[in-house]
Amino acid sequence: MHENETDVRYVIDGGCILVTGGTLIGAAQTGPGQIRGSGISGGEELQIGKGDFIRIPTGVPHWIRKIEVEAVCATRISRFTHLVQEGINTEGPSALEKL
Repeated sequence: MHENETDVRYVIDGGCILVTGGTLIGAAQTGPGQIRGSGISGGEELQIGKGDFIRIPTGVPHWIRKIEVEAVCATRISRFTHLVQEGINTEGPSALEKL
């Protein structure tokens, strides 16, 4: 779970069951704003796969419960969110240099 960022991901290939919400099991802070656990209790399961676009809001527990192929290839595209939260100007051509 991320305390200060929103996860935005695009699945390039593969598939899995993504669990969101609920309560982290054995939650522990592993870094600034990063909390991890061994699983999730009471979350909602969602089958995701190639071509899916996923947004997980700040503070929402999330976990990949089951990978249904050899691998899931997804790209994280949430750096833009960090810039906005940090108060950095994200308008104009120079904004792309900050990503």
